[in-house]
Amino acid sequence: MWKYGVIADIRGDTQRESVKHGTYGLDCSQKCDCDWNHADSYDHVTRRCHCHPGFTGLSCSETCPSGHDGLRCKSLCKCKNYGKCNPATGECQFPLEWKRDVCSIPCPNGTFGLLCKENCSCLNLGYCRRNDGVCRCSPGWMGRRCTQVCFEGYYGDHCMQYRQCKNENYICNSISGCICIYGYGKKY
Repeated sequence: MWKYGVIADIRGDTQRESVKHGTYGLDCSQKCDCDWNHADSYDHVTRRCHCHPGFTGLSCSETCPSGHDGLRCKSLCKCKNYGKCNPATGECQFPLEWKRDVCSIPCPNGTFGLLCKENCSCLNLGYCRRNDGVCRCSPGWMGRRCTQVCFEGYYGDHCMQYRQCKNENYICNSISGCICIYGYGKKY
């Protein structure tokens, strides 16, 4: 195996000459087509570039295909749930809402963001989305931090459902819709 920029031309048994970057053979006349940003050596016998981890191809100019990483792209990615492997190291790269442990553990309730370091500010049993912290309000509540009760006639998640009750013996409950007012009930 010949290392670029070092001794690669052998004349007789003992004489060696330094070669120019990216060449080999008699009088350093043969050129290797390695991408030296991603290759560290060239084997003049097999005519193959030896790629850095995370790179492949005849000239080492291609990154490992998705799901593979490491030296010669032989390792299989072990990341789960939207995690992607760094082609060189195999380290899991993850969306903001996931923790580093093989990208399989979602942020605990009440936290969000990179490595789950941000705290949610949702109130009234609302919870925040793990990636950006936007509040998801529990039924009956609305607003940026879930601090507003639904307007009259509206109910449910984020107060998005509307119900006009049958008559004056009903009232719209902000959580579940129309319910009987005190003193009235369903048929017995």
